Amino acid sequence: MSEWIFLPFVVIFKIIAWVFTTLIQPPLMLISIPLFHYVVPAILIFCFATYLVRQVKNEGGMYLLRNLEEILAFPFLAAIGYLVFMQVYFRYVLNDPIVWAEEITLLCFHWAIFIGAALAYKHGEKLAMETFIGHFPENLQRRIYTITELLIFLTLLLLLYQGIQVAILEWTYPSSALEFPQTYQSASFPVGMTLMVIHSGRLLWGLVTGKAELGHRSSPAV
Repeated sequence: MSEWIFLPFVVIFKIIAWVFTTLIQPPLMLISIPLFHYVVPAILIFCFATYLVRQVKNEGGMYLLRNLEEILAFPFLAAIGYLVFMQVYFRYVLNDPIVWAEEITLLCFHWAIFIGAALAYKHGEKLAMETFIGHFPENLQRRIYTITELLIFLTLLLLLYQGIQVAILEWTYPSSALEFPQTYQSASFPVGMTLMVIHSGRLLWGLVTGKAELGHRSSPAV
């Protein structure tokens, strides 16, 4: 008896599904593919390029160097959000999932992580325990910070070297969907380490010369 109660809802649902898949989905497919694959990305790239050109005109060419990590990280973060939305739309609305979307999203995720790590390092956003060091004399604090930063700098150089080796090694390994070299993804690590080496070197030089302030947010790159 209870099955007859839900029968009208089942019929209505099937009618709606038939109307959507027969009348609505095909034109959506024709519109969505060029729109999401070409038109929207072109508009986003144009807007981003226009913004950069305007900022360079207002602040000069050094704007690109001062905000290098922000400029590099933003397209990858934007691409992650856009690709996730596009994949959900194509999978659940058009019933036509994009096989390469997950692969490109993962690639962008890797680049956003390591460039973001360099961005955080530039602004002094690294973990530090300063409960006891803050009670030491200033000269001793500077020595401790200098030794610590030197160890970080050497560790980053080692990671950079290893990252370059891995990136070179993975050139012969193609990805599963688009079959591009895995180096496109693994190269994000040495690039991020390079940026972190630069900021660590600047901070280390500032500690040695006494120009950098002591404390957690002490990077002269800010």
